[in-house]
Amino acid sequence: MKKLSLFILTGWVICFVAQGARLTLTAELQEEVIPAETAKEAMLKISVMTPELETESQTPRVNINLAVVLDKSGSMTTRGKLENAKEAAVTALRMLGEDDYFSLVTYDSQARTLIPARKAGDKAGIEKMIRAIQADGNTALFAGVALGANEIRKHRSEEYVNRMIVLSDGLANVGPCAPKELGGFGASLIKEGISVSTIGVGGDYNEDLMTALSQASDGHFYFVENSHDLPLIFTQEMGAALRVTAKALTIHIEFPDGVVPVGVLGRDCKVVDNKMAVYFNQVYGGHEKSLIIQVSVPPKKAAERIDLASIRMSYQDAFSGENLTLTRTVSAVTSADIQVVEASYNQDVGRDVSLVNNAVMKQQAIEQADQGNWDVAQKILSESTRQLEEAAQKTGDQTLAAEVARNLAHEKEMAENQRRGSFDNRKVLKGESFQDLNGQFYKQNKPLRKGK
Repeated sequence: MKKLSLFILTGWVICFVAQGARLTLTAELQEEVIPAETAKEAMLKISVMTPELETESQTPRVNINLAVVLDKSGSMTTRGKLENAKEAAVTALRMLGEDDYFSLVTYDSQARTLIPARKAGDKAGIEKMIRAIQADGNTALFAGVALGANEIRKHRSEEYVNRMIVLSDGLANVGPCAPKELGGFGASLIKEGISVSTIGVGGDYNEDLMTALSQASDGHFYFVENSHDLPLIFTQEMGAALRVTAKALTIHIEFPDGVVPVGVLGRDCKVVDNKMAVYFNQVYGGHEKSLIIQVSVPPKKAAERIDLASIRMSYQDAFSGENLTLTRTVSAVTSADIQVVEASYNQDVGRDVSLVNNAVMKQQAIEQADQGNWDVAQKILSESTRQLEEAAQKTGDQTLAAEVARNLAHEKEMAENQRRGSFDNRKVLKGESFQDLNGQFYKQNKPLRKGK
């Protein structure tokens, strides 16, 4: 198992204040000083976030264009899943204002637009239609998502947060049902400013398909065993949509000659002529979007300053609609004194690096277990746990200590998987990996993680 080399850049913070929302752009080094006279691999972490907004009565918000896509296949009748899903849809509806748009698509063997996109003023009438939904048939998930997108397009606007919430409890078995196909569709939707958040319920949904759709469209993914949690999850998802402060964020990174970008940890990103660009659909209050970019730094003499990257971020202010740009050059310094290098270690950054590294290695363990390589999967988890333990001791961070305990439980479960010949904790591992890689979980959604 090749150990991932993870480091992050630091040293500067930029703030922009626009109608009560402060957009913050940061870059940090895991070690702010790098060794002299030697080639070095470093990781550039770029983060964008805004603080939590004030209460709704004090702070304006952008309008929402929401499509809910509900699975009503026959399996949704079990354990009250459909009733809880309907209650969750009603919860989302009640959080909308009169100027927001709401639509609802159901799917079983076919997809149907039950509630065409309309202003959310007539909540009583819409709620009555939701509560009348009955379950039957198979799972035409792709068709449901396509219809949901059509409803959003009727009123799609840069002035709105265009969001789809898709819920499923089963394997897509009608129409396109490969993760690559759903991921490709999600990639096309984000170009229209539409994000898709997916919710997998129970133990039968396709987690690869659901995460591919969310990943490609810059949405969220949730996994729950108990459908009673659905109203709470819809509340959390709507809360995020109602707090959007910046949209259409594009981060352009250019690396000077000699500094070679290796890649972005946990994310596909092409490098062309020593440049790369990453797009985020939106950022909301209290939320962080981040990238960890591995770069190879050439040998330099001691006490030199090295330019590592030039960053330009463009975005649209969600309140004013103004298009804005922030720029910055990131650099590091060298030292021949290893104690100076070690003293520059940033504990907060070290924690985040370890969590992302762990998420990547969980995904690698899943891939090996899928091929029946149970011993290899266990070794990967064991190595990830070892690295987490080292980082926990170095930083004293309790989040890492908790992640160590979680990993140990996964290692034990993986051994049981091998004995039984079934991958029973796959959905939990996949969901944790997705959420940690996308900055979704440990900062925001920890109470909703299931399967423990």
